[in-house]
Formats: sequence, C-alpha cells, structure tokens
Amino acid sequence: MNKKIFTSMLTQPGREKWRNLALKDASNLGLNVKIELDDGRTLSEKRVDALKKCDKPYFIWLDDDDRYPDNGALQFLIKKMDKSESPFGFSAERKIDSDGNFFNVTSSEFIYDFNVHVDNPSHVHGLIIIKREFIDDEILNKMLYKKFPEHCLTLELAINYGAPCFTNLIGRHWRQHNNNYYKTNITYK
Repeated sequence: MNKKIFTSMLTQPGREKWRNLALKDASNLGLNVKIELDDGRTLSEKRVDALKKCDKPYFIWLDDDDRYPDNGALQFLIKKMDKSESPFGFSAERKIDSDGNFFNVTSSEFIYDFNVHVDNPSHVHGLIIIKREFIDDEILNKMLYKKFPEHCLTLELAINYGAPCFTNLIGRHWRQHNNNYYKTNITYK
C-alpha cells in the first residue's frame, strides 16, 4: 500500500458495479480507500471533511463511477511533486461512455493556463493529487457550499502557491452519463 496518500471515495446507492471497479483500480494502484457513504451532507461538506481527516502528505479523491488505470501516472506525479514546490498535481484523462467504452478522441499536449483554470472547472481534472501541507482552515472554509469544491480548492492553491505539476499520462477514465454531477442541479448525496 502507498503510505503517502490518503484516498477518499464518495459513494451512493446504485453504483455498486462501478464502485467495485474503481476500488479494484485503487487496489492495483496501492491505494487504501476510505469510503464515505451517503449521509445527506453536500458534496462540498464531504470533500472538506475528508481533507480534515487526511493524515498523509498527499490526498486524492476518487469518484465511484470512474476508472483509474495502473499505467504509472500516479507514481510519476508523486515523484514529480516530491521534487517540486507545487501544491497539487493532476493527470490527463480520457472520457468513456456510460458503458465504459472510450470516446474516439485523440489527446494532445496539455499546457496549464491559470486564466483558463479560473473559468473552467474541467481545466484541472483527471486524477488530482493534493499536498496536504498547503491546506488550511481558510481554504477549507472557502470550499464549503461550492458546487465544484475541487475547482475552488485547486484554484485557491494555484492563486496562493503557484502552478501545479502535470503529466500527459492518463490517470483517470472519466465516465460520461446523465447523472454526472456537473450535468445536474441537484445536491450530491
């Protein structure tokens, strides 16, 4: 098991098949996942609570309906972040349909752009790894009650501490379906 990474996964009923696949992927990556069950709190409240529980140098959120390939992306990012002052890092991702099939999209070289990050929650996406040392109560309070708490967090970290690390290795297969959080106006439970 990777002893440097605290990993949290929010889950809800009806996602057992995909959750089990994501947990298998996490196990293959050496991640010990703390599962957060539906308890009526908002997504941002759960994300903040998970960060507060983090007792490791690095933190990752996994989604219960995505896939995480064992291709070296996670290990590469950790090594890169160990040698840098970046507050977080993230990988490339590839979209998959609701059945897990890849979209026919060619990937291109990605360049982080703070101005795009400000307005686009999907600019920093993929597998996101956060250095716990950069998280304080002020940042956690800003995340509360945001529809996209990860965007709020990564943006605050970039503003306060600088640009992230990035790898073009695919660290996440992002499953597209009608219940994706960003496609709904409902509170994630």
